[in-house]
This record gives sequence, C-alpha cells and structure tokens, in this order.
Amino acid sequence: MFRHVLTATGLAFAATATLAPIAADARTKARASTCPSISILADASRVAVMDGSKVGLKAEIVKPELGCAVSKASAKANLTFMVKGAIAPEAAVEARTVPYFVAVISGGKVIEKQVFDLNLPFAGTDRTLFVKESVARIDIPIEPGTSAEDYSVTIGFQLTEAQLAWNRASTR
Repeated sequence: MFRHVLTATGLAFAATATLAPIAADARTKARASTCPSISILADASRVAVMDGSKVGLKAEIVKPELGCAVSKASAKANLTFMVKGAIAPEAAVEARTVPYFVAVISGGKVIEKQVFDLNLPFAGTDRTLFVKESVARIDIPIEPGTSAEDYSVTIGFQLTEAQLAWNRASTR
C-alpha cells in the first residue's frame, strides 16, 4: 500500500547526485533490522518527452532517500527524491506531467508496483526546475524468515518503449 504526498517547488538546477543504489551488506544483517535499500532503475532514471521531432522536456530523478520504521512483520517506509527538469528553448513554458513508478522488490521479483503522476510546474520564464516528490507511506510486509534488508524499493520514470530506446541510445 502506498500513500502519496507531493511537495513541489521550482528551483534552479543544483548539484548532481549519485544514482548508485544503497546496498545492505552481510554485517548489517547480523544486527537489528534496518530499512530496505533504495535505488533508481538506471534505464528509467531519465525521461525525454518529444515535441514533434525534437525533445521538448527532459527530467532526471536524483537523491532518493528512504526512511522507515521496522517491526517483525512489516517495514513502514517513506520515500523522497528530487527531479531535475528542463524544457527546450522553443517549448511553451507550462506545467507538465510525467509518470513515475515505485516498486517493492523481494528475491529479485516485484511484489508491488504503483505508478504516480509527477507535476512539473514550469511557469513564468523558468525553463529549469527542481521538484521534491514524496511517497508518504510504503507498507512492506516482512515474510517470516526474512528481514527488511531482504527487500528493496526501486523507482524510475514509467517510460514508453520509444522513451526507453531513447535513454539507451543517448548519452548524458
């Protein structure tokens, strides 16, 4: 179950962030349970939205953070991340919406996935922005014999086949 809360503010581009997932190691599993790991699916970390034959919008997910409270039976997590967005010089300055997903993974399999709409509130003359997105609660059931570290949360843009191909073919 996911509960979604959006906090959006338009800000100028800032420093970039590492996109590597946070991984739990064997030493962590020997101690008290900690949060599941968080990662951005590499092929879905960026989205390009075409405006005719040209790219009209580019966005990238950065700085994912996952906080949680863990009991024997569940992890109740909250997720935040930033999205950097930019629209092309010839594109209209107006709000845009792009879909993204949050998936819970266990044993290499998706046990739950939900798609959300992200509002990118471009306005005035601002062609770039930073948006903070939050998913207020992700309930992760902890199966007997497992711990929170055995689960992960993966996020990314919900891409079309054409957008996925563009991501794989283009350079940063």
